[in-house]
Amino acid sequence: MTREADWMRQAEADLKAARDLFATDNYAHACFFCQQAAEKALKALLERQRLSPFGHDLESLLEEVRNFFGVSTETEQACIRLNKFYIPPRYVNAFPTGAPVNHYHDFEAQQALADAQEVLSFVRSHI
Repeated sequence: MTREADWMRQAEADLKAARDLFATDNYAHACFFCQQAAEKALKALLERQRLSPFGHDLESLLEEVRNFFGVSTETEQACIRLNKFYIPPRYVNAFPTGAPVNHYHDFEAQQALADAQEVLSFVRSHI
């Protein structure tokens, strides 16, 4: 039994959470949830291939996906950008000064939302 449907359902929920957080100007957490949506979507796709994906690095997960599917430049670039949102939006010590909420802005979160949507669309096209 694979859990691809569970991973994908959570990816969709994380993308919705990111949109909701963006709407409340919580850009740091919106960026993090976009990374999470992409990670879980890629894991859904790997589960479909009967693999047990591990880790949080989107580029590594995408390398595994490439063993089965062609990946567009757009999807690859989206993963590269989103990969940077796993740790810094959540931890104060990721920056020399200031809380993460002071370091993220609407334009970054907008790009993160577009990137997460790109990755989820890619995954949906293969599930």
